[in-house]
Amino acid sequence: MRAAYMLGFLIPFNINTMSIFSFSLDLCIKGEFFHAHYQMDDIIYTLTCMQALQKRVEILMIPMPVISGPTSGTSQWEEFSEWFRQSERWTIGACEVFHYFVVKRRRYNCSAALSYGTWFVIYYGFILCSLTLTGLAGFINYALINAKHDTIDRMGQMTGQLPLDDAANTGVMIAGFSSLAWTYLVFLIFFYLDREGCKLIYHLKMKPQGAEDTGFCQNLKDWILMWPSLVMYSMVSYWAILKVAVYGKKVCGHDPSSKEGLKAGQGMTSEESAEVSTAIDSADISEAGRA
Repeated sequence: MRAAYMLGFLIPFNINTMSIFSFSLDLCIKGEFFHAHYQMDDIIYTLTCMQALQKRVEILMIPMPVISGPTSGTSQWEEFSEWFRQSERWTIGACEVFHYFVVKRRRYNCSAALSYGTWFVIYYGFILCSLTLTGLAGFINYALINAKHDTIDRMGQMTGQLPLDDAANTGVMIAGFSSLAWTYLVFLIFFYLDREGCKLIYHLKMKPQGAEDTGFCQNLKDWILMWPSLVMYSMVSYWAILKVAVYGKKVCGHDPSSKEGLKAGQGMTSEESAEVSTAIDSADISEAGRA
């Protein structure tokens, strides 16, 4: 999903370079380098470049495959715990970036700031936080329409607005389920792109043949759970926003997620496991140092 959102939103609308990116040294100097005390240094750097150029920064995709280890755990509960921590951290980071953007708003070109701020709010505020919950609320609303029929009639009499008839309600429900079906079709396209990406990784010998393959049942389960996962992500996002609203800067920081499950699921020897642990720890220290 992260890669799909990068292709569909972050890169086309020049919102965020997302972790792995190349940049001009001259532009880096003009933007006065990075703000090391912000955890989301990638998107903060995009904003500092906007200040230096006084216009939107165009983000271009580099056609280069990258293997990025996902959050993982050695048990199902640990897996969920790490996913929750990562989702919460991303949302808190987005809130911190938005605060930075608003505070520094006078340093940007007016049209560039308005354009960037609009797309930032649409992506992080609506698409990530609200879109799936809005759909879920709609399904719940129409599922309970018979239970609240008397209330709807009473409100209609008070406001003078007639409720929808059965045919109209059926049409709305069909539209809703069609939207859900279309969403799952898009998810299916993501799986196709992932499979094609694996072929490229094998072709470039970045991983042994079959190392990234998953079975049909696993793919089917993941495909079915994609929409519920996005709903849960939205709930975590709202929880994270509430934490920022209450605690402010205290909750902002980089807490690297665990990668322990990656080595556990690959049948490594103790020596190999130790090497991976060292590499992961070093990466986490480096990542935390940038924050």
